[in-house]
Amino acid sequence: SNPIVHEHHLLSMLLQYAVCFDRLNLKGLLCMELAWRRLQLHESAVSENPEFPSYEGARHFMGIQQRRAGALIAPSLSAHVAQELSKEAAIMKEKRKAQESRVANPKKGGGKGAAASSHE
Repeated sequence: SNPIVHEHHLLSMLLQYAVCFDRLNLKGLLCMELAWRRLQLHESAVSENPEFPSYEGARHFMGIQQRRAGALIAPSLSAHVAQELSKEAAIMKEKRKAQESRVANPKKGGGKGAAASSHE
């Protein structure tokens, strides 16, 4: 009934089947590395107090970067997207500044709008 015990058992079976039945070379598979790390994380979490396991530092134990809201996004992709959004924001800012400048300092004469408004 304990979810930690259930996941521990499931991970143990997964790893056993991968080696014994599927005959996988676990050393060469990153997905299996994460399964091993998760299994060891459970062992570490319950080692001090099985009634109240501590998962403090789990992200370091698992070897993954901190993620917001569980997002599985590569850090390099996040950096690229942030850079592109920054470029777009700079362009939009310059467009707003140009628009504000045109509104604050309308050109006198020369354009169709100026000629039409001077006759009214």
